[in-house]
Amino acid sequence: MSNENSSPSITMVYRLKTVQYQNHDRFILLQNENGPCPLLAAANCLLLRGDCTLPSEAVRKGIASLDNIANMLAEHAMSNSEHDHAVYVDELMEHIPKFQFGMDVNPAFTKGITGYEYTAQLTAFDMLRCKLVHGWLVDITDEATFRAVGSDTYNILIDRIIHAQEKGEELLQIKSRIDALHVNSESELMSPLDDLQTKSELLEKEMHDALLAQQFLDQTSHQLTHYGLELLRENVQVNELCVFFRNNHFGTLTKHEDGHLYLLVTDLGYANSPAIVWERLDVIDGDTDYVNSDFKALGSQDQILSLGPTLTPEQMMAMSSQEDADYQLALELSGRAATGEKPLQQRLDEQEGKLMAAATEASLREYHGIVEPPPGMNDVLPDDARKPPPVNQPESHEDTDRLLAIQLQEKQNNNFEQESLHLACQLQAEEDQRAAEHRRRTAATSNSNSRTGKSSSRVCIVS
Repeated sequence: MSNENSSPSITMVYRLKTVQYQNHDRFILLQNENGPCPLLAAANCLLLRGDCTLPSEAVRKGIASLDNIANMLAEHAMSNSEHDHAVYVDELMEHIPKFQFGMDVNPAFTKGITGYEYTAQLTAFDMLRCKLVHGWLVDITDEATFRAVGSDTYNILIDRIIHAQEKGEELLQIKSRIDALHVNSESELMSPLDDLQTKSELLEKEMHDALLAQQFLDQTSHQLTHYGLELLRENVQVNELCVFFRNNHFGTLTKHEDGHLYLLVTDLGYANSPAIVWERLDVIDGDTDYVNSDFKALGSQDQILSLGPTLTPEQMMAMSSQEDADYQLALELSGRAATGEKPLQQRLDEQEGKLMAAATEASLREYHGIVEPPPGMNDVLPDDARKPPPVNQPESHEDTDRLLAIQLQEKQNNNFEQESLHLACQLQAEEDQRAAEHRRRTAATSNSNSRTGKSSSRVCIVS
């Protein structure tokens, strides 16, 4: 069965928390928003045992990346491998990146707390020497259900149930044929009747077992039974640390000297609550108590709110953003880029190119008498040298060129209009001057004719 978030996403980072375990201060990894994963649970087992240590840089920053965890686990596998180190490490490193999104686990219901279908991914737990256990088990005293489920794993049992449900129509047809043959009891028909009855009985048993199996799955949808919890108490050793599978999640499980089972609390909301370390696993309905590093009870989940400080949703979001920023910085400093993110040096080179382009454009504008800074120039100028952006700021170099051409054309048009107006004024002044001169000559001629007694009409004709 599939668990966790199976779709890939951005590489995760995990926040660290300091807890005390068996009189030693240990770091543990806290879960992210996708919930606990097999990688987290296995790593916490080894960290609490003291079998592994995180790099000093991760400890200093308080967060560990997937690479930090993968390298730590690989070194541990190499140190414990009795076979070819390269083969084991290569196989482990192939599975580790997938573990942050979950893994396929197919538990068996009648084979004890370590009963699973073998897969290549499960070998990673063997290489790390972390036992994988579960408590989704059929009570052996329920003989009918125990027999109906048998040794099947979850996937096989689901297929059996579906297959049996599809046989309902076939069983009805067989019973109809049996009823028809009973009407005619001739001896030659007895052999087909016996065959049909045998087949009917087999189908009825198959459907009955499937019904019992379906009832078991429905009644144990929380994936833990009282019988399974009892077997866990009996088979997990005192102070043993193992990975516990339940409700399609993985957690770190231990058994204390008081005989109780406890799950490591890795919820990010309790990152700043040093008193909350373990959660007692003594019931199957989830209503349990939290305990401190000494396994002393703190009360129910509602009561621990008074212990504080826990993280608010806003704090968790801010912390997640800070972790992402720290991890991106680590990638940049190492010369690697996250998904779609360019290396730091490349971004600096591009920024230098933008500065040169902006300087060139500024020179062109100064040459043409345009004093406003080009678009984008404010992004690279110091704060005291920035000017307000133009009202219609272009969005590309093509828009910039178009704006420059328009401004130059407007300048030329203004010059042409001014020259035309000046020329028109000169022409008008000359025309006015000629008209005035003509009026003076006409007036002088009229005065001369009046003194000689000539009629004005003749003057007009002569003129």
